[in-house]
Amino acid sequence: MVKPLKRKLRKYFFSIYEKVKRIIDNYEKQKYRSSFKYIHETVIIYPPVIIEPKEEVSIHENVSIAPFVQMWAYGGLTIGKNTLIAAHTVISTSTHDHTISPIRKRRINKGIIIGEDVWIGSGAIIMPGVTIGNGAVIGAGAVVLKDVEPNAIIVGNPGKIKKYREIKTYFT
Repeated sequence: MVKPLKRKLRKYFFSIYEKVKRIIDNYEKQKYRSSFKYIHETVIIYPPVIIEPKEEVSIHENVSIAPFVQMWAYGGLTIGKNTLIAAHTVISTSTHDHTISPIRKRRINKGIIIGEDVWIGSGAIIMPGVTIGNGAVIGAGAVVLKDVEPNAIIVGNPGKIKKYREIKTYFT
C-alpha cells in the first residue's frame, strides 16, 4: 500500500514540477525575446548563442540560428526572413580604428543587413557595414568584407563570388 501511494505522490509532484518549469521557461523566453528591437515568433535560436546588444537586432520570420553563433550588433543588425545561420558564425558590426592608441579607445560601428532567403555556412565571418543580398549563400569559413549581390555564392578569405544560385521554387 505504501509503494502505490509513493508512486502517486511522485507522479503528482513531478507533474507540478513540469508545470512550474514550463511557466518559468515561457517567462524567460518571453523576457529574452522582448529585449530585441524586433524578433518574429517563428525565429529559432539554438543555444548557446551570443547576441549583444539585442536592442539593436531585428530578426524576421523563419530564421534559424545554430549553436555557437556570435552576433556583435552595436552598429545595428537586420536579418531577413527565411535565413539560415550555421554554427560558429561570427557577425560583427564593430571594428576598431587601428590608428588610435590605445586601439580599444575608438570603436567604429557599421550596420549589417542580411537579406531574405540567405544561407550563411558554418564558421563564416561577416564584417561591419556589409549588406548581403536576397538569396545569397555564404560558404563555410568565408570572410565577407564587402557587399554581396543577390543570389551570389561567396567562398574563401576574402570572400569572392564563385557563381550565382539558380533559384528553383520548392513547394511543400
